[in-house]
Amino acid sequence: MKRINWRYAIGELLIVIVGITVAFALNNWAGHIKDRDLEKAYLESIKSDLQNDIEQLDSNIVRLKSRMTYLNQLRPHLYARIPNRDSMGLRIFSITDPVSFYPQENTIQSMQFSGDLKLIKDLDLKNEIIAHYSGYDQVKIEVERHAHFAKDYLADYYMREIDYTKFGTEEGFNYLDDPYFHNLVYALAGIYSTEYQAQQEALVSAEKMMAKL
Repeated sequence: MKRINWRYAIGELLIVIVGITVAFALNNWAGHIKDRDLEKAYLESIKSDLQNDIEQLDSNIVRLKSRMTYLNQLRPHLYARIPNRDSMGLRIFSITDPVSFYPQENTIQSMQFSGDLKLIKDLDLKNEIIAHYSGYDQVKIEVERHAHFAKDYLADYYMREIDYTKFGTEEGFNYLDDPYFHNLVYALAGIYSTEYQAQQEALVSAEKMMAKL
């Protein structure tokens, strides 16, 4: 019966075990490097998205301020026939639509759908990113509220109560004396105020998030 060289066999076994261990370690190390590179790429993409959001929100806030200022300037014309009443009355037709916000959410949505959010190892940072993008929902709600108001009330009033053939005459701006139209103007001012606040808060959040990244 052939004797087994246990020393040799054990040595061979140890070589195999060490080889497998090293291979696993190298594979894990490569996977770790790949995950860190992917995490970095995702965060850079989020920064780019945030920059676009900040620029859009900055522009929107300027537009919202301008419209709110106009509505304040229009109010005296609702009660008196003072100079520039026609031009002030006409301008309201150009500010009926909401100041929409279209956030860049492709990166965060891709991470959520693919499960790659787990790549962000900093738990606090990950939670802050999720909370930031969830905060955009309030902006969307206010824009949608404005859109419904514009369609269901303002557009309906414009079609039913205003005689566009009389523009250019004093009678053409009688709607400025209509109490219901006054209510619409005040309601629109309130909508713009909440819309402004929501977009301002989104801007502050985006700038803070940008600084953290």
